[in-house]
Amino acid sequence: MNNLGQNKIKEIIENFQKQISTPIRPLHLFDEQFQRQIELMTEPIRRIQLLSQVITTSLRPLIEFMKNFDYEGWEEFLEEFGWIEAISMSYASELKEKLKQYDKEEVWRQLIDDFKNEDLLNELIGEIKSNNLISKREKILSKAIYHHKHGDYISSIPLLLAQIEGTLWDIGIEKGLIENKPNSTNLIDKKGNLILDKNKNGKPIKCSLGELIIKLFGNTSKFGEHIKTNVYSKDFRHPILHGREINYGDEQRSTMLLLMLFVLLEKTKR
Repeated sequence: MNNLGQNKIKEIIENFQKQISTPIRPLHLFDEQFQRQIELMTEPIRRIQLLSQVITTSLRPLIEFMKNFDYEGWEEFLEEFGWIEAISMSYASELKEKLKQYDKEEVWRQLIDDFKNEDLLNELIGEIKSNNLISKREKILSKAIYHHKHGDYISSIPLLLAQIEGTLWDIGIEKGLIENKPNSTNLIDKKGNLILDKNKNGKPIKCSLGELIIKLFGNTSKFGEHIKTNVYSKDFRHPILHGREINYGDEQRSTMLLLMLFVLLEKTKR
């Protein structure tokens, strides 16, 4: 093999090693969704496989490892937990292995246990304080985290539901989609003018939360789909905030909402 080929292989392997060496805890925020991190990690694997015919014998164990990389395990994990877009690649890999070896209940047990960690919860509060868009909600969110930490999920869940929903509308205002007035759901154009419905005597066109989520995150976002389908729905948000459901205080729901807040903190950092 010539020097050019050897240097290229060395570069690929070094990049791969960097991409799998991310610390597992505490949870770190990343600029890219971990779906993209998976793509970045698997690309050098594919490239090494293409070069495998010219690689020296000493690298064959590494080649065999990469050939057996568990793509299917990631597909299953992303289908179930792909909405948690802000966790590190290595932490996602750890959770993926739990899903592969056990079931999704075991993954949730890990997430629930980790979100009882005082350092992690303090880190979360620190991220809230430093976030320009969300910091105004610090007092309420800190109280919600306090209740979660002490197992008072009856209190943490409605607080988190309301504040996450308010944050979504704040993002819509910041992006110039929603009129900047209290409780407004009116759509505006790029110049800041109300978009009027010609078929309804020129009344402002209103935007539902579901429609806003699509505008914010697109049709293919796992996070957006999770918000619409599993949280702000007739089975979760509505009966709790309207007082129709009273047996809602479980730790998995509260942990899920903290994870959603975690993702929103990352998305609004950009």
